[in-house]
Amino acid sequence: VKGELQGLGYRVGVSTIRVESITLTSFVSFMSVSAQSTVRVTDLNGMNVSGVTVRGTWSGGVSGTVVDTTGTDGIVRFNSSSLKRRGTFTFTVNSLSKTGYTFDATKNKESTKTLIVP
Repeated sequence: VKGELQGLGYRVGVSTIRVESITLTSFVSFMSVSAQSTVRVTDLNGMNVSGVTVRGTWSGGVSGTVVDTTGTDGIVRFNSSSLKRRGTFTFTVNSLSKTGYTFDATKNKESTKTLIVP
């Protein structure tokens, strides 16, 4: 049992996972611009959760669906395709999954993040 009674010294909500944060970083070169999304997954106590399958979507100036798994630090990174000069990059986490855990999107601290590269 992952979550046990509060008040007995046990952590509560450990079996529920959520998106703790999404960070977008741009990479600009002479000919193009792209973005990287860094997604951190935690339980409700803020502890990183490894081995979570993260499914997400790029939109804005780029498009695509991506899937990968969090590392021991609870983080997974996704790279977008490139644009010629500038544009908008939006990354949305569609789902999280891991055996023995429940994903509750209403508990996400963030679900979507947008970066505008002028």
